[in-house]
Amino acid sequence: MVTQHTFVIPNRDTQLIETLAHFARERIPEYVVHAKAAGAYGEFECTSDCTDITSASFLNTISKKINMLLRISTIGPERGSADTTRDVHGWAMKLYTDEGNLDWVFNNSTNKPDNNTVMSPEQAKSCKWNIFDMTKVWPHKDFPLRQVGRLTINRNVSRLYFTHTYITCPLTPMSLAKPRNYFADIEQVAFSLSNMVPGWAPSVDPTRYLLGVNYQQLPTNRPAVPVYCPFQRDGFMMNFSDNYGADPNYVGSTLQPTTFKTTRQGLTYSTLTEHEKWASQVSSFTGELSTQDFEQAAGLWGVLGRDPGHQDRFIGNVADNLRSVMYLKLRTMVYELFSRVDKDLGARLQKATESLLT
Repeated sequence: MVTQHTFVIPNRDTQLIETLAHFARERIPEYVVHAKAAGAYGEFECTSDCTDITSASFLNTISKKINMLLRISTIGPERGSADTTRDVHGWAMKLYTDEGNLDWVFNNSTNKPDNNTVMSPEQAKSCKWNIFDMTKVWPHKDFPLRQVGRLTINRNVSRLYFTHTYITCPLTPMSLAKPRNYFADIEQVAFSLSNMVPGWAPSVDPTRYLLGVNYQQLPTNRPAVPVYCPFQRDGFMMNFSDNYGADPNYVGSTLQPTTFKTTRQGLTYSTLTEHEKWASQVSSFTGELSTQDFEQAAGLWGVLGRDPGHQDRFIGNVADNLRSVMYLKLRTMVYELFSRVDKDLGARLQKATESLLT
C-alpha cells in the first residue's frame, strides 16, 4: 500500500514563495568560454604622452589616473574547474575614463596591457604578413614595445560568503581590506565592442550575450561619467536609473538638444582611421530629405482627392492629433513638412489645427 502525502504552501507564507521564486532565477548563464575567472579593481596610470597616436583623454597626460576593473580567466574550462588548470588566459579590463567606458580584451599567455607596439598605416601596407594574424608576433626589433601606462591592483573581489556563524573560505589581509561581491562585480561584468572612447577603434568579446539589455546600468558596467544614450532604454534592469525620464528616444530633438564632442579642429570624433580607409572603409551615412522623397506622397495626395471628402477627413484626423503638440515651433515644422508634399495640404492642415487651439 502506497501512502501519498500532499504538501500545501499557504499563500500567506510570502517569504517562502519569494525564496522559491528567487532560487530558480538567481543564476545567469555561464560564460561559454572564459567561465573560470578572478577579478579586482585598481587604477591605470598614464606614464607616457600618447597624443601622437591617439586622442583618448586618459592617455594625453603623464601621471593621469583612472579607475579600472580587471578580469583574468582561463578559456576552455567551466566555472567549477581547478584553479591550477594549464590554459591560455583571457585578460579583460574595463577602464572608467573621463570620456566614458573603454573595454580592453586580450587573449594570450603573455599579456602586457601596459605596453604596446605601434605600426603606422604605411608600415602596415608593406608588412610581409597579415598584421591581424594572431599566429604572428610583430618583431620587436622593427616595432619595439612602447610603455603607455602602469596598472595597480588595490581592491580585491573575493568569493567570500559571510554568514552569522561561519566563513566558507580562509581570510586573507587583502580580502579583509575591502571585501566586494563577486557576482555583482565579476559575473555581471560585460565587455562590449561598443564601449569605446574618442581615439579608439573597436575590439570584440563574447560576454555581452549573458546579461541582455541595459547591462550598462549595472554598477560594475556603469561609466564613471554621464553617457547620454536615450535610444537604449526600457526592458529588464531599467530600474537602476530614471530611464531618461521624458526625453525622446532619439538624438537631435529640438526639445532635448544634443551636443556632440568635437576635435580641436572642430570635427566630430570618428573611429575611422587612415589604415581603415585603404583596407576597407566602413563609414556612417546620414541622408538629407530631397524633393524626390515627397514625389510618391504627392501622388498619393492626388489620389485621395479623387474621393470626395477623403482629403478633408485626412486633414481632420492629423489636426486632431497635432493639436496636442503644445510647442508652436514643432507644429510649424510639421506644417512645413506637409507643405513639401503639397502647399495647399500644409496650409489647410495649419488652418485646421490652429482653429482647434483657439
